[in-house]
Amino acid sequence: MRFLSFRASVLFFVIAAGWPMPSVAQSGWFWQNQSPTGNDIRAVATPAPGIVVAVGPFGTVLRTTDAGATWMVQSVGTSNHLAAVYFVNANIGWAVGTTDSFQALILHTTDGAATWRPRTAGSPGSSAASTS
Repeated sequence: MRFLSFRASVLFFVIAAGWPMPSVAQSGWFWQNQSPTGNDIRAVATPAPGIVVAVGPFGTVLRTTDAGATWMVQSVGTSNHLAAVYFVNANIGWAVGTTDSFQALILHTTDGAATWRPRTAGSPGSSAASTS
């Protein structure tokens, strides 16, 4: 029991003394929270080289056309939560989530995420459209 207590004491003093710890951050990476929005990101898609679209809570849709050097906040007409984003090619994509009443929320773009239009499940042009 004394040996275990001794080891715990040594560990405490090593940590308290500021013993050099290896860095876990990768060089070139830096924290960008609050830039351009403080909202969380739930999903990311890359419809074309250098273009990245990210979605999250409160209708957050961010888009970059320069591989992340600058980000633009997209106005999508909703403040509901977005959970996923998917593109079939460089222009056509969907962002999905839920409304405050837990109904399906579908946004659709045909111009590479420059603009978004709401869709309802089962409507033409939505990913949930019936094929019967």
